[in-house]
Amino acid sequence: MADIVVIAGEKTLHHVQPLLQHLELEVAQVAEYDLDAILSHNPRLVLCFDDYHILYSNVLAQLRQRNIGILMMFDGILEWKRTFEYPLEGEHLPFEQPVGAHKIACLGASQARLLESWGNVGKCEIVGVPRFDQLARNPPPVPPSPPYRVLVMTAKTPGFNEEQFEACRRSIEDLRAEAAQFEQVELVYRVSQKIQAALGVEERGLDTRGADLHQQLAGVHAVITTMSTTYLESLLARRPTAVLDYTNSPHFISPSWRICCRDHIAPVLRELINPPKVKMAYQEFVLRDSLYLEEPATDRLARLL
Repeated sequence: MADIVVIAGEKTLHHVQPLLQHLELEVAQVAEYDLDAILSHNPRLVLCFDDYHILYSNVLAQLRQRNIGILMMFDGILEWKRTFEYPLEGEHLPFEQPVGAHKIACLGASQARLLESWGNVGKCEIVGVPRFDQLARNPPPVPPSPPYRVLVMTAKTPGFNEEQFEACRRSIEDLRAEAAQFEQVELVYRVSQKIQAALGVEERGLDTRGADLHQQLAGVHAVITTMSTTYLESLLARRPTAVLDYTNSPHFISPSWRICCRDHIAPVLRELINPPKVKMAYQEFVLRDSLYLEEPATDRLARLL
């Protein structure tokens, strides 16, 4: 018997661990969307992270038929290419349009607005991200300068097809060439293994749980990243942050700085080194629109459950 069943494998469990330590409820974990395994715990509520696969959607539909509550908790931002250019291959559903849960724990107001536009009116609850609570309480101080260290990041999957990957590879290559013209700028890399291999940049294994990212942010002055949840973490660390996107896709989160071609790189680098106050103020607005920060997300999610 369990009050709550969490559907989470090793790659996603860390998103909810702060919450599990906080709850005064009986919680069980299952690694897969296995209906029999879930029902064996006789839960009152199921917490899950996605339903884009038809198997996942069918399991959630059967839980709803049994009057078992379902809360969807997003483990990151929504992103255009992941939503609309992801290969569906016949077994995947349109991403979260609508969500097959009773409620959705959203990162912030902008995500709630977007999800509501996809047919999820009445389901969205603005919560925040429990694993960001510590960074929100203690943003790292900016290190001494110069040199100005700029962290260059990509998503773990820098493209869902070869065209998208090539655009990402070319953007990193151009960034390296342009940054070499700045005597006091040093690039630090946190990129996917495929990008490492393609460009021969510093080989470094990624901690997929992001545990060491906050330490790395403490050692840099600015960040350039492809659009992913790490963008919000950089904003939360109050680092001026540019989005690198040679595909020039629509952005659900609008950054203060955007690099869509090589000609953008040098002007953006100059501003990241000495960021205009108005752009930093706008970045703070984007952060607070994208990520709920008025109270710890762990407390808020616990009350929602």
